Amino acid sequence: MALRSLIRPTLALLLVAPCVAPTGARADTTPEQAAALETQFRGWLTTITGPFLGADDRPLRFSPQGDHFRVEIPIAAAFSMFGFDAGNASLGAELRALSGGSWSVDNAKIPQPFRVAPPTGGAWSMKLGDQKISMIIDPSLATTSSLDAVLTDEITTTEGDKSADISRMGKSRTNITWTPTKGGRMNIAASMTAEKLATAQMMADGTIVSWSADSTSATGKADAVAMDGFGAMSQMIRDLIASDSGGSDTALSPAAKKQARALVAAFSNLFSGIEMEQSIEGMRIEAAGMSGSVGKFAIGFGAGAPEGNIDLHMSFTLEGLDSPAVPKGAARELLPRKLTFRPYISGLPRAAVISLLNQAIDNDGKDTKALERRLSAMLRKTPLTVGVDYITLDMGPAKLTGDMSVDVSGTEDFTGEATFTIKGFERLIRMASTTPELKDAIPVLTMLEGLGEKEGDETTWKIGYEKGTLTVNDTDMSSLMGGATDSGPKAEFGTKDAPGAKKGATKK
Repeated sequence: MALRSLIRPTLALLLVAPCVAPTGARADTTPEQAAALETQFRGWLTTITGPFLGADDRPLRFSPQGDHFRVEIPIAAAFSMFGFDAGNASLGAELRALSGGSWSVDNAKIPQPFRVAPPTGGAWSMKLGDQKISMIIDPSLATTSSLDAVLTDEITTTEGDKSADISRMGKSRTNITWTPTKGGRMNIAASMTAEKLATAQMMADGTIVSWSADSTSATGKADAVAMDGFGAMSQMIRDLIASDSGGSDTALSPAAKKQARALVAAFSNLFSGIEMEQSIEGMRIEAAGMSGSVGKFAIGFGAGAPEGNIDLHMSFTLEGLDSPAVPKGAARELLPRKLTFRPYISGLPRAAVISLLNQAIDNDGKDTKALERRLSAMLRKTPLTVGVDYITLDMGPAKLTGDMSVDVSGTEDFTGEATFTIKGFERLIRMASTTPELKDAIPVLTMLEGLGEKEGDETTWKIGYEKGTLTVNDTDMSSLMGGATDSGPKAEFGTKDAPGAKKGATKK
């Protein structure tokens, strides 16, 4: 629901504002000028979205109003093209010319009440207590453009066959900026905050699930965005479909392959990097007589190709997990206070990945061995790295920190290392020895204690894997894991030659 607050005013105004070129300050606008603006709007819209949906099929109206223009978009007609019924809904705003060729968009209004019914039945509706939406737009994209929106007392309803799900939000604030950068591209940054969120939903079995949160926030950015790339890609998709009509079910036609390769190239050039993150604070869930709460939940994602190598990463945070259903004792004492981790994938050259995708397009799936050989050669030259930058887990009596990385240099060839440290590990063992629910964990904890390196209250495990050999703190664990590299007898756990004896181990 929080993300919807960011998306709705943005989509509405993106259809309106950056589409016309002002001619300077004016005392009164004229119908002829309004008609010219409408023509410019359609041209801009075609540039941005491509002809996948023709601009002539998009209804809109410009009219002069004193020193400014009024734009009305009867969005009901736009919805009807897809079979949706939005009544007589129309989105409107005022456009005023500013110095330097920019426009201000004021008093933009999402229609109220707003209700959309899909052809499959049911409906979605939105009601706002108040809305303040404005923009500064430079249609030439030469200077920074921006959007600011504040929505209050929002109520959205999703009507089903037997029930209606209702969501509420006290207030949301959204800001988006488009800043020009090199090569005619744009850096786009967005932020959103919302407070007093709540929703109730009826499940298929009749159970009511209630969710609420004190606040939420989201940030995002996209660097070096090719603004006309979206339109170009929509045209390429349309051409791809047309060029392969009547073709084989298993192979693309030569024309379709050409379009598919062009689509790969266009997408790879759409932006240089993206980052997104959303967090929710004070979250509560109730269902079927059960309840739980989370102090903070956050998730993030990023992608880019710094120095020509692909980098993908995520982030995850969970704090203050609690539930009355968790009984007192060890279970509640060990309930995670905080969990964070950041996994990533990096290393593959962007150009090599694009080349491999193009080969797959040309291959038609007939020679998978050739693709595997190409992939193996690429990995041998530049290994793929998969890992976790950091992981932290606070369980109260004990706290874990760690990191890991695995280098993949072939479809069956990889090496890796990891380090994990637990502060208070001995307290965990003592707790397990006196807690019936944890007695099954004692053998594992005891083995880990024997393998760990102790320093003060901290126990550390340094793990390595190379050429089929797994080591933990210099102890060869291959025989225990069934991965011994020789044909000699395997040591049995508990004997003098067992893992933990640190006999014959080789440090990586």
